Amino acid sequence: MGFSVRSRPVAWLAVALITVALAASLPVATADPARVLSRLDGQLLVALAREGHGGTTRVHVSLRTGSGVVPMHVAPSEQATVRALAGRRVRAR
Repeated sequence: MGFSVRSRPVAWLAVALITVALAASLPVATADPARVLSRLDGQLLVALAREGHGGTTRVHVSLRTGSGVVPMHVAPSEQATVRALAGRRVRAR
């Protein structure tokens, strides 16, 4: 059973519309996840841990967001600033 003369343009139109729809959704599907997740808002959680007797104090930092707790890495030069912001609402990048 073949296509009639009238249904061929309809079939080509359907193929063209599907192709355009897929091409339009391609940039959304290939978006860089690093850009999407580059900023987080939440409460800054800071925990101090002393290693051994008289050892150095390590600072463990995480961010409590609406979807969970995210561990963060903070440079040693910024640990004093992070301690001062403990418990506050912050925006991390």
